[in-house]
Amino acid sequence: MTLVAVMAWLLLRPTDAPAPASGGAVFAPAWPSPFAPTHAPGPPEGSASTKETEADGAPAPVSGARFRIFPGATVADVLRRLAADPRLTHDLADAHAGDLMRRLGLGDGHAEGQFLPDAYHIGSRTTASGILREAHDRLRTALAYAWRGKASGLPYTTPEDALIVASIIEKETACAEDRARVAAVFTRRMHKGMRLQADPTVIYGLGERFSGTLTRRHLTMDTPCNTYTRHGLPPTPIALPGVPSIEAALHPAVTASLYFVARGDGTTEFSDTLAEHNAAVRRYLR
Repeated sequence: MTLVAVMAWLLLRPTDAPAPASGGAVFAPAWPSPFAPTHAPGPPEGSASTKETEADGAPAPVSGARFRIFPGATVADVLRRLAADPRLTHDLADAHAGDLMRRLGLGDGHAEGQFLPDAYHIGSRTTASGILREAHDRLRTALAYAWRGKASGLPYTTPEDALIVASIIEKETACAEDRARVAAVFTRRMHKGMRLQADPTVIYGLGERFSGTLTRRHLTMDTPCNTYTRHGLPPTPIALPGVPSIEAALHPAVTASLYFVARGDGTTEFSDTLAEHNAAVRRYLR
């Protein structure tokens, strides 16, 4: 372990106390939170190296023209890709997440999380708004179906709560085997009245102020989405979750874990106690 890494851990080791207010770059495995992201940021949303799947996790069809919405994308990501796709009729100029639902005739709510990641057929007259209306219909159908079969004893009041948690799960892990265990950490913390302290919520709240490196100062910058500074859930989803993440949010694993940390290989180490978590942080930082 390098001297810099040792000093980083000593300064930034996880606690249940509020994060310190001083600035400085954060070393990912040692963020002062119950867990750290379980994977590094992936390739640009929609790039050739992004794995393309249907909403149920099966490989997406390759025949015919398709517009693909990828799990973990944001509404802003999707709008940019729609606007750049020459196969579509563009009818959503200058739309953004805050007014998109109204533009689509779907009410006045915020659009984040309201479209199902999937592959959508492009015909000769397909519009950008048409794809998003279909994606919204599929999301509402999938969420309603999953909600009817949810596990008992969950800390969610509405399906929208589950959708918000699913969006955080989507951003926390790309490992299918870990989703339900990540969901279990969140639901246990909610039951105990603990703050979620999920780094992706901080990043989403920062918006364009986030340049790619999360710092200790960022963790203390209060926004409606910052689950370090605020109890409970963000007011909206922070991304577009796929069906597997929705299912995980509604069927968390039965565990006693309250913490997790990245192992560095895309998988996650879960801990029941803060002492165990601190040991795991030291191990993977080393």
